[in-house]
Amino acid sequence: MAGQGYAVAVVGATGAVGETILQILEETKVHTQKLLQENEALHFRLRSAEERNASLLEQQGAVGPPGREEDHLRAEIVRLREQIQAIETRYAAIEEENIDFARKYLEVEEQNNNLANLYIASYQLHASLRFDDVVRAVAEIVINLIGADEFAVYLLRENQ
Repeated sequence: MAGQGYAVAVVGATGAVGETILQILEETKVHTQKLLQENEALHFRLRSAEERNASLLEQQGAVGPPGREEDHLRAEIVRLREQIQAIETRYAAIEEENIDFARKYLEVEEQNNNLANLYIASYQLHASLRFDDVVRAVAEIVINLIGADEFAVYLLRENQ
């Protein structure tokens, strides 16, 4: 529009000077339109670059800057090592408990075995009232439970 106002003013000018001015104004108009188009294109590129930058910043914010990410990973390694140490300590305590339980289990099993042997011996001893059967039961108990190879049985007669 400004160019048109000049064109009107220049129309009143005479001769070669007027035509030169018209030509300069026309070139200025064309040049101004090109600058406006380039300005629009640059604005578009700027908006695209800002959007890409914002997107990259969001992604980087999720991941963190390289130095922060390394620090985060180092802290995670330290935390995991501490967790491993705590687990190993707990494992050692549980292993010690298991060994203690196994030892107690063997003791209880041995006691149960002894009680079972005593029950069998008592049953065999009280199974018969005949002298030969009682001596045989005593011999079996002494040999199997006590582990003696030799033994003696003394009889006491009450009337003497």
